[in-house]
Amino acid sequence: MAGTVIVITTEEKVREVPLKGDTLHFLYEQIGCSTVDCVRLADGLDMWVDDEGLYTSEVNWLATMLAHTFGFLGEAIYGDVVLADGNSEGETIALSDEALFALIG
Repeated sequence: MAGTVIVITTEEKVREVPLKGDTLHFLYEQIGCSTVDCVRLADGLDMWVDDEGLYTSEVNWLATMLAHTFGFLGEAIYGDVVLADGNSEGETIALSDEALFALIG
């Protein structure tokens, strides 16, 4: 069963996108980059970011505020991001209905 993830752009646009295909290539396409890194926000909630975003993108203020809300103590988040869930095997999976509701209502 395919589900959705959330994309947050630097322009503060939030959209649900169906998670499909090869996960790594999907992340590259949605974020617009060629290297990604994962910021663990909560148990099962991952924020995928452009690993080189500091040098190639602008600050994503909405993603930064969300990350800080979940206790992320790092610097600002740069570039578009993907919010997804993770399972016990470490795989990126679609967000649960509960997580989607909590994040975007």
